[in-house]
Amino acid sequence: MVDFSDWRVLSASGGCFCVLFITSIVLFSISWGVVEPRQYGIVYDNTYKKILTDRIKDSGRYLVGLGRSFIHYPRGHVTIEFKNGDSNSPQLACWSGNGQNVFLDLSLQISLRREELPRLYLQWGEHWLNWVVGWTQRIIKDTTTLFEALDFFEQRETIAATLLLNIKSQLEGTGYFIVHELQLREIDLQDPFEDAILDKILTLQSQRTEANNREVALIQAEIEKIGADAAAFAQVVLANATSFGDYLVKVREAEVQKNVTETKAQKYQELTESFGWNDEPDKLRILHYYIWSNLVKANEAKSSRSVVGIDNAVLDVA
Repeated sequence: MVDFSDWRVLSASGGCFCVLFITSIVLFSISWGVVEPRQYGIVYDNTYKKILTDRIKDSGRYLVGLGRSFIHYPRGHVTIEFKNGDSNSPQLACWSGNGQNVFLDLSLQISLRREELPRLYLQWGEHWLNWVVGWTQRIIKDTTTLFEALDFFEQRETIAATLLLNIKSQLEGTGYFIVHELQLREIDLQDPFEDAILDKILTLQSQRTEANNREVALIQAEIEKIGADAAAFAQVVLANATSFGDYLVKVREAEVQKNVTETKAQKYQELTESFGWNDEPDKLRILHYYIWSNLVKANEAKSSRSVVGIDNAVLDVA
């Protein structure tokens, strides 16, 4: 005779085992958590309502346990944008130093410090980005009041650099963030005021153009003056060199003429001494006439008076 009580016990045991096995599979499967490649993850215990500060995970699949999950934070750059007329981004209305409304279109890139994520969660939870956007707006509005309305047209690079410096000093001062870049894309003013500013800028540019043209003309005139002075100096140097050269030639010619004249005088003197004519005036007059006639024929006399080296021998040559 078959004992059905044993079958009932076995069936009950098998059913319990199946339930336990399936339950185990389900519990094991829900004990895993996933962190995406562009995320950080902090383990959160839903039972005790606390985070595990020593468990900051990079991308991957992890066995976190029952009743636990990941709180995700972005791993790369986070872009904060303020756009005029864009419903997806808040409008950034600011004021200049003289009270004029200024509308900025800009974006900012920040990233989170991995080791500071537990403190960030304890202070602002999962809504940290809203807090950063609001704080950034306040920093930007405080910074724009340092500049006059005209500066937003003439000093855009300076304004962008000042905004980045102030935002970086305050956000990074918390220790939670790293501020990377800021792009100031557009600055908008109210239309009548913007037109007045543009007219003023165009007038200033025209004045600066005139000043630059005058400066260029002065520089060109100075260059021409320097060139003229250099040319005049070169002419003076050339003239002086030519005159000095002519002078040296004339001096040399005079020295040669002097040597020729002295040589002739010496020879005539030797001639009179050899003939003994120094004490015979008649013969000396004949010799003087001979010398005079040779000078006239050779056209060597350059003036009406020529000294030939003999005492009292000065001849008038017509």
